[in-house]
Amino acid sequence: MTELKSEHGGMKWIDSHIHLDLYEEQEREPLLREAFAAGTEAVVAVSMNLASCRVNRGVWRADPDRVL
Repeated sequence: MTELKSEHGGMKWIDSHIHLDLYEEQEREPLLREAFAAGTEAVVAVSMNLASCRVNRGVWRADPDRVL
């Protein structure tokens, strides 16, 4: 088994369940920037309905390598 290392020297962290659509638009970018700076490798943005899916798709388009 291979241990995955991040640039922060520890295990890679992924937030596996976040409702980014519930945050105000002006809150999302700083929230993600802080999370990624702290070592979070990616987030899994979950949706509750079509409207939240559309919001999360927009967030994903801005950072498709880290917003899943």
